[in-house]
Amino acid sequence: MKSLFILLFIFVGAIAQAKVVLVSDIDDTLKIANVQDLDSAAVYAFDDQSRFLGMSELLTLLKSDHPDMSIYYLSKAPQWLMGSTHLSFLHNGGFPAGLYIPRTDLSAETHKLIHLRAILEAERPDTVILIGDNGEQDSANYEQIKSEYPNIRFYQYIHLIYASHGREEVGSVPFMDQVGYATAAELSLDLARAELLSQASTAWMMTNIASAIVKQPLDLKTGEVAFPRYMRCNELVWRWDDLDAFPNFYELKEKVIRRCQKK
Repeated sequence: MKSLFILLFIFVGAIAQAKVVLVSDIDDTLKIANVQDLDSAAVYAFDDQSRFLGMSELLTLLKSDHPDMSIYYLSKAPQWLMGSTHLSFLHNGGFPAGLYIPRTDLSAETHKLIHLRAILEAERPDTVILIGDNGEQDSANYEQIKSEYPNIRFYQYIHLIYASHGREEVGSVPFMDQVGYATAAELSLDLARAELLSQASTAWMMTNIASAIVKQPLDLKTGEVAFPRYMRCNELVWRWDDLDAFPNFYELKEKVIRRCQKK
């Protein structure tokens, strides 16, 4: 199992002293992937460019606000299949340095839980930010880890990519204490409410990223995309009206709700 912790991506920071840890999934969370459609997933599998608009900028700002924060990119995709593409993707997308952990000799069902436990035991953090999507088991894995470590403050964010009532592509429903989001802009608002993202960083996200989301055509396939064509975020609950003082707030809300109501 030690081989799973080989430093595949440049890792910066004093691990033992970090009080904030961020763990993010990659496919359908940071990277356009459509993992539930085999044909589409095969097309995206070796695309190391297409990403969700604003996510690399958001993680970079979080790292700037928390210089000692440790970052992990935890994917259940097999190393032999996606390792090279994922590393190129993180580099090409300008994501902040972190430890990339793909799946090697563990099963798909146990990989993330085992590594989440190992991360928390090594780091001993006060606060953990978990970012994933509703395409696979992120919601259940994150909720399980939260129950095992009651003394840690967990903030769980689930990218709503698939509808839970879909005919072929079916997404999981986030748990009660998990925040479902559609774009990096709402995620930044919720992190600001939790006092994890500074007001200055949130204002930058809303000025630059929310503006780009509002202006972007809907349902693009590749590139830096807010709403890929396959995305079904119908079950998004808008919960950020108390943060309406930020730039582009109402324009963003209208765009997100309109797109997520699309059948």
